[in-house]
Amino acid sequence: MHILVAFLIGVGFFTIYHPLEKAPENQVTVLDLQRPQFGFSHPVEPITEIEKRRIVKQNYDYSCGSAALATLLKYHLGEQFTEQQVIWGMLKYGDVKRIQERRAFSLLDMKKFVTVLGYDANGYTASIEDLASAEYWPCIVPIKFFGYRHFVVVKGIHRGHVFVADPWRGHSSYTVPQFKKIWFKNVMFIVSAKDSRPVGNLALIRDDLRFIDEEITRFALFEQDKVERQLDIQRALNQSSGDTLYFKN
Repeated sequence: MHILVAFLIGVGFFTIYHPLEKAPENQVTVLDLQRPQFGFSHPVEPITEIEKRRIVKQNYDYSCGSAALATLLKYHLGEQFTEQQVIWGMLKYGDVKRIQERRAFSLLDMKKFVTVLGYDANGYTASIEDLASAEYWPCIVPIKFFGYRHFVVVKGIHRGHVFVADPWRGHSSYTVPQFKKIWFKNVMFIVSAKDSRPVGNLALIRDDLRFIDEEITRFALFEQDKVERQLDIQRALNQSSGDTLYFKN
């Protein structure tokens, strides 16, 4: 009897067992072990790869300015400069002595370099309302980061979030109150083409806007109907087919 029970258990185990094939690195496969014919696969991309899109990452501790400018030149204006080439350009046309003293580049160094390239460039003291205007996107701004000044490219503002291309962190966002606290002296630096139209590859896209905002978190336990409305909006945004979306706060 014990032998028969053990035999039946063994048969049942091997009947439902199906060896799983190793899925490709860029794909997730979900299988029903009892009905493997109903499994499905879906392509995925590592977050590290997503963060590299449309951004020139800084390769040195103090090169955020050159990487931010390279990002704007490449993905907004269509130039094909590497970060190293931008560094060389600013060393050639900027104030080398001051650069060596600061161990970093300034907005004035950026202005001198892009002026040689034929672009108009100016720095302004702005308000958050100015920054919320799409006519100023993208722009380079200095922020206070771990006690240092750090340059990022602001791509736009949507639903109370400031979206940036950060040469160190990658694509990220801050709430408007958070950003106002770290925005250094409310400075923004705008580079514009004189004759040609920008390629505009730093415009906000659907992948930039996938976040769960504070309102959903705040009301999650108390106002379910509001949460559902917010989630409906978020689902519609995530499922939209458009590639480029512009928003004003």
